[in-house]
Amino acid sequence: MTKHLIFVAFVFAALLSLPAHAAKTYTPEQLRKMVYSGKPPKQGSPTTQTQSMSFGACVAKVNAVVDSVKAQYPTKIIVQTKILHMAKVWTNDGAMTLSCSQPDGKLVITNAKYL
Repeated sequence: MTKHLIFVAFVFAALLSLPAHAAKTYTPEQLRKMVYSGKPPKQGSPTTQTQSMSFGACVAKVNAVVDSVKAQYPTKIIVQTKILHMAKVWTNDGAMTLSCSQPDGKLVITNAKYL
């Protein structure tokens, strides 16, 4: 459990480390309306971080992040197969895509601020 909390903190630190130049922000209610209507906010250039880990550990961490924010922010499981797991989370100032690749043994976290 402690590892999951540390990971969640790492992910949110990654979001906060993005450049702070006049990024657009939205309330959770605005985001839910946009995402669930099929018109999510436009995103800027992404930044990417990678961590090596087993596929099972990666899926557990991604699910922990999604579970920790889904009561407030829109989330979506994009792909869920035996070799790839991908989820997206929209927060006030940016979107985050978390991907697990079984063949690569990696977690890839991609963040993008809104335009």
